[in-house]
Amino acid sequence: MDTVTIDLTRETPLRESTLKVMRAALRDFYLVMREAGLYAFANPLSSEILIAFKREQERTLANKGAPDHAGVRGETHEQSRRRPTAFLRQRQPQQWKPEVRKELADVREGICKVIDSMLDSTKVSVREKAVLHLLQSTGARLHEIVLMTVGGYQNEGIVGQAQVINKGSYGREVKTIYFAGNPHVQEALNAYLEQVRPLHDPQKRRRLADVDPKAPLFLTERGTPYSPKAFYWHWYRHYASLQNKCPVRFSPHDLRHLFVTEYLIRLKMKCGLGTEHFDAETYLSEREAFGSQIMNWRSAWTIDIYDQSRNAEAIFSTLAEYQRDLSQRHHVVQPDLAMNHSQVQCIPSVIPQAGPELGPETTVVWALDAETLDWIKSMEQQAQKSMER
Repeated sequence: MDTVTIDLTRETPLRESTLKVMRAALRDFYLVMREAGLYAFANPLSSEILIAFKREQERTLANKGAPDHAGVRGETHEQSRRRPTAFLRQRQPQQWKPEVRKELADVREGICKVIDSMLDSTKVSVREKAVLHLLQSTGARLHEIVLMTVGGYQNEGIVGQAQVINKGSYGREVKTIYFAGNPHVQEALNAYLEQVRPLHDPQKRRRLADVDPKAPLFLTERGTPYSPKAFYWHWYRHYASLQNKCPVRFSPHDLRHLFVTEYLIRLKMKCGLGTEHFDAETYLSEREAFGSQIMNWRSAWTIDIYDQSRNAEAIFSTLAEYQRDLSQRHHVVQPDLAMNHSQVQCIPSVIPQAGPELGPETTVVWALDAETLDWIKSMEQQAQKSMER
């Protein structure tokens, strides 16, 4: 195709994000110059071939005027928008996926233990506890919480909800977070707003009604707006002594992934997971609604990535069971399903209780299927006949 791909190396003086911004700025500069009649040539940052190819594909797209939720359009509007037209292109990284190790039950439990310890600690400030409660109960991003405004929190008087600045919303408070179901969240917010914020407010105002709606809800001790960088400083100061409670290291952003994972587990159980009456239709519809209304994802397919990681958890669980069997010298061979079950010797699938340690002279009993046993028996008979001769 009519493009040039840029590969970054260790010697590249600019970050990948910086190059993307520079390319976009230059592309828009030439676009404006051409529209104003001040540049008579083709846009050097766009490929005329790719532009024509994109227009032709959109022209022939099935049901191109339909919205995404109708499910009849040939591709989503986001996929159409992302069709490349740039002449200079950077190699795209692989699609993001949740880290499967952090999806396992022991890690999820460890994350909850660390957060619970922080919330119970007298060394963690009231402000940080309020932020942690919101992160844990809403699945919001860190910057959405710490940059919340007074007006966004007041939310026109609707309790248990708040308006925050979503990723890619250009500073507009267009995303709603919900926390009415957990009373500890509101208790933590009330404690901060009544006990701490008035001390840091430059004008010592105690009522939010007297504060400008555009003012930040969370303040530093100097009265300046709180920031993700400031929260991380406090986070790592308290996290260092608690990280041994979790098998792997994690960050505040992992609370967002935990929120989605735990919700999907509960939704599957609600729909009858593990029974003969699993309601797949209800699961898929509620899962999609969760992604669009609670997480506010623009793409309806983002939730699929998390569901695939849930399938990967089963793989790791089976692997762990197998490795535990190896440590206890238990081995199993898959039986021939065509054989009668009474003819097959098989090791139970459950892990036996730990017994006495095996000594060097201990005999290890191998469980074999019926076909292998018949083969061994025939070999023994042949050996016996040869000895009789």
